[in-house]
Amino acid sequence: MHLSRLYSWLREAGFHVEFVDESRQRKGDIFNIRSLNLVSYVKRLRACNVSHIHSGVHLLRIFHIVMCRLYGLRIIVTIHSWRSGRLISRLMRLILKLADRVVLVNSDINKELSLKHFSVLPAFLPPPPPSSCDELPTEIKDFVKAARSRGRHVICANAYRLVEHEGIDLYGLDLSIELVRRLIEHGVSGVSLIFAVSCNAADNLLYGKAKRLIETLQLDGHFCLYDGPVDFAALMTQCDIVLRPTSSDGDALTVREALYFGIPVIASDAVERPEGTITFENRDIDCLLERTLNVLRNEIKPAPKVRPCDYDEYFEKYPRMYEEILSS
Repeated sequence: MHLSRLYSWLREAGFHVEFVDESRQRKGDIFNIRSLNLVSYVKRLRACNVSHIHSGVHLLRIFHIVMCRLYGLRIIVTIHSWRSGRLISRLMRLILKLADRVVLVNSDINKELSLKHFSVLPAFLPPPPPSSCDELPTEIKDFVKAARSRGRHVICANAYRLVEHEGIDLYGLDLSIELVRRLIEHGVSGVSLIFAVSCNAADNLLYGKAKRLIETLQLDGHFCLYDGPVDFAALMTQCDIVLRPTSSDGDALTVREALYFGIPVIASDAVERPEGTITFENRDIDCLLERTLNVLRNEIKPAPKVRPCDYDEYFEKYPRMYEEILSS
């Protein structure tokens, strides 16, 4: 989402931008590095003088850095999260010396990387004005409509892909299901939760396990586990609470978007969270339940909308950064 918004804004602002996609699923005419078309890749490098690398795949990050250095581009590397061991961290420290600038989305990432020179720049870029609810998938629209017709509060959470980190559900789907079960157990039946998974959930073992658990606990009418792309900014504007129960995290766009819209956001304290976030102790369901009940009972007031600058000002720091390294 960060890249999509940055790419669109730069193009609209008149910049020439070559986009190299790394995702496993091809997107129309967008060049994908997995096509292994080196000639086309090099053409794109030669058309630019700055390369801003966001890759989360170590091998591809190294490949981009080395190729850009060979073709004389100035290099910025943004690291959005870090969950690798000491050996990979040491290797990456060496490779990152080839970059002109390293950007971390929060300072916690450097606890593992131990870089001497880096800057911190949160990844949040504001969405355009909220999309209409009509653009949401039918399944989600129907679920929200049914919840509202019953006078329920609606909570939303999301994950890019269902994975475990160090044997723990990374995005906290298990905690989300348990939260709904406990809310109902505490007499708070007027709540519904939507958990949206963007990428290939249906074939995932964690997804199947979660679906079975939802059925076993008879939470079908209270819990929507959705598989597929969702405009999450549009979804959260239809909800009362945004949930981010991750066991590890970077600078979560979900959290900053909720604050931007003035929606109460409850997140784990796995990393330092932005001011205004309601935090609970990482993986502590009792603490999560308490915070959620506090919000539902209006014992915690939502933070005011966090908009320290105008829409364009969020984006303008990137052209300034590119100009700085070109002139240095």
